[in-house]
Amino acid sequence: LPARPPAKVRRRALRGLQVVAGLLVGLVIAEGAFRLRDHGAFPHLNLYRQDPELGVRLRPNTTQKLLVGKNNPITRVAIDADGYRVIEAPGQPRTDAPAGVLAIGDSQVFGLGVEGEQTFVAELGRLTGKAAYDGGVPTYGPAEYQAVLDELLARKKPSVVVYVVNFANDRFEANRPNKTRRCTPRCAVPCR
Repeated sequence: LPARPPAKVRRRALRGLQVVAGLLVGLVIAEGAFRLRDHGAFPHLNLYRQDPELGVRLRPNTTQKLLVGKNNPITRVAIDADGYRVIEAPGQPRTDAPAGVLAIGDSQVFGLGVEGEQTFVAELGRLTGKAAYDGGVPTYGPAEYQAVLDELLARKKPSVVVYVVNFANDRFEANRPNKTRRCTPRCAVPCR
């Protein structure tokens, strides 16, 4: 029969297991408390997938409850089959209609923190009476705007394109593509 470990070793192992169990219970309680407090909303947009050309893209056909800041309401973000925000709004033509208005940009165009029908892109659709399509993606900069524009011009055939430049950060992002700003060690394209 193997000899039993000394009592000191057993006590340390037991203490280590208690610490690990305590941490796990604490994490579960904290997660539950945050879910209750925020009604299941996440504090950051978490619908990205990696893309070797653009750094990231929005995952098609996904939804998320989002809480941007403490004083804002919880919003629901829905991403369509093409990987862009759904903005269906009363009084606007269906989103599968050819786009009359296409807006390109970052989180401001995307409407981070507001419902899809509250975005300025949805308002453009209401004001013009044309189907509007939201080509905004948070984290994108000028290089990605152009790639989105090239992709969506052929597919959506809009009569009007609204190209929104965010002067707060686009001047810094113009020479630094998203794939070098938004990547992880698992990225197909290494960070530079």
